[in-house]
Amino acid sequence: MCNCILTTEKRFKEELSLKNENYKDIKIQYANFENKMIGLKDGKVRFLIPINIEGTKLSKKGKEVKVKKTEYLMTDYCPFCGDELVEESVVNE
Repeated sequence: MCNCILTTEKRFKEELSLKNENYKDIKIQYANFENKMIGLKDGKVRFLIPINIEGTKLSKKGKEVKVKKTEYLMTDYCPFCGDELVEESVVNE
């Protein structure tokens, strides 16, 4: 498993104030990807890609109402190097 996500966050934070004039006077404490998740069982870092869903449905009174929801697609591969983030599970029989 790679460590690209955490390495990229750290490098971005370190280089931002050096290369961008807008951040020269700011002591950056936090610069992390927004849609990142750390698995509780395996400790692996994955991205959650939000998918916005909009549509209509019939209410109990028969009127059409708008519906907005967000679902998430979880990555199995690193978006930076392509290495697999999730190992295949093995079922013991």
